[in-house]
Amino acid sequence: MARIERKMVAVGDERRRPWKAAAALLLVKTTAVAAACVAVGRGAEWAWTEAVARVEVARAAVVDRLTVTRVVTEYREPDAATLAQVIRRVAAERGVDPLVLAVIAEKESAGGAALYRFEPGKFEQLRGSKRYKGKSTDELRMIASSHGPFHVMGYSAEAYCGLPWHRMYDTLSAARCAGEIVARLYADTDHVKDPSARVRAVFKGYNGAGEDAERYADDAMARLAAILYKRVAQPAPK
Repeated sequence: MARIERKMVAVGDERRRPWKAAAALLLVKTTAVAAACVAVGRGAEWAWTEAVARVEVARAAVVDRLTVTRVVTEYREPDAATLAQVIRRVAAERGVDPLVLAVIAEKESAGGAALYRFEPGKFEQLRGSKRYKGKSTDELRMIASSHGPFHVMGYSAEAYCGLPWHRMYDTLSAARCAGEIVARLYADTDHVKDPSARVRAVFKGYNGAGEDAERYADDAMARLAAILYKRVAQPAPK
């Protein structure tokens, strides 16, 4: 079973405080009362519909803010057996090598032990993008951060898998998203005939481009070699 650990991740310069949630919910109630008062002079049925609509809008805004600000106050860190089982399942679904997914999980999150990383360089890049104009600072931080056992970036989760960033804290959803990305990278490297060179290209593509991606791929290949060596170098039975 996956163990539950209570942790707090800072967002911006603040941490979530209970009074903020209470104040936000009070705002919802106040909006409901104010909207309901409209019923006095406008016709009960129409005014009631308007009141309900306003409450739903206010509630959705509050829930969205709390989701983004909270980030992860309580999340599951999958144990090695759980993560390995999920990887095998997703690898079979997507037709990719489970060892590739296992190495990515090991490199990105130490096998599910470190599930969050903020990427300040990516944050600055996205902040200047028209696509994310109007996003709050907190929300943009999450989009520019990597999440879950496979450290899928928030914007990648949406672009490749159609999922919000917080779904990457569900191990199966995260594995399926990473599997989708890896499957696409395999398709993109179909022209590479040497098997080891192709796997290295997949590792590099998962990280990105440039010198950092080259080093990432080299380290991933070394880890993959170590796993394979352990499998073939088992001591002979006595």
